[in-house]
Amino acid sequence: MITVTRAPGNGFQSDDVRDGFSSEDSNRDQGGGNDYGELKTRVRAWAGQTQHGQAHVERWLRVLHTFLGTANDATIMTSAEAREMADNFSAGRWNPVVAAIQCLEEQAGL
Repeated sequence: MITVTRAPGNGFQSDDVRDGFSSEDSNRDQGGGNDYGELKTRVRAWAGQTQHGQAHVERWLRVLHTFLGTANDATIMTSAEAREMADNFSAGRWNPVVAAIQCLEEQAGL
């Protein structure tokens, strides 16, 4: 399970921060009742879709950094912002992101 806290000036801090993804991410995250492993894998793939332009890539990288706990206050993706993305882009992609970020925000006491 990913445990997250809010740190001033440094976005979410997670005890599950790693430099990248591996199959261990999926296995560990799924065991805690939060299926972040699969979602992080999908977000990583979406961030790699450079054919959709820089803004697309940057949006998904912000989500990825939010999940990893490596986002700062300027780059963190909030659930409100993710909800706006769901309204404007593919809700099928964004709704699970909204739910995951809401969970992270709740864990951080926001």
